[in-house]
Amino acid sequence: MARIELVQGLMDAKKLAVLDILFNSDEEMYLGEIAKASKVPAATTYRIINEMVKLGLVKVNQIKKLKLYSVDKNEKTLFWGNILRKGVQVLDEFISIVKVIPGLQEIMLHGETMKDRANLLIIGENLDEGILKGAVGAIKEKHGFTITYLPLTLLQYRQMSAMGMYGERKKVLWVRN
Repeated sequence: MARIELVQGLMDAKKLAVLDILFNSDEEMYLGEIAKASKVPAATTYRIINEMVKLGLVKVNQIKKLKLYSVDKNEKTLFWGNILRKGVQVLDEFISIVKVIPGLQEIMLHGETMKDRANLLIIGENLDEGILKGAVGAIKEKHGFTITYLPLTLLQYRQMSAMGMYGERKKVLWVRN
């Protein structure tokens, strides 16, 4: 069961819809925008947002009478962001497609996952480019999410890391056991 499906089973659908809109937006939004995008009535959206503000998940930027809402960047939202961000879900789907490639050893995220794109390092020997390109194309077509990848042998990766080319901005997403 995917992470998002598990959360959907445990959480109120309207709260999840509001959080999903906020976590997948890079900009501050006003109440009406959030309500329209989440298809949740404005009064309910207001109540949900106030709960999320109290929990420290959402922050409010008030300009005169206008209130703008966005995700508050903190430890709590890192947890929820990993569950709710579209990119994380899409990368899980990508990994489930390509992990069958013989010779594949590791998949790393290079940099941050954006709303609609991610950069990956694909480490392994004699990797089947056809499967990789097919998976990238399928993800792009199905989700509108762009995955850019760089296939490397383990030796190439270690040499480039030693040169400082892949510093702290990487995160291991999958490793063959």
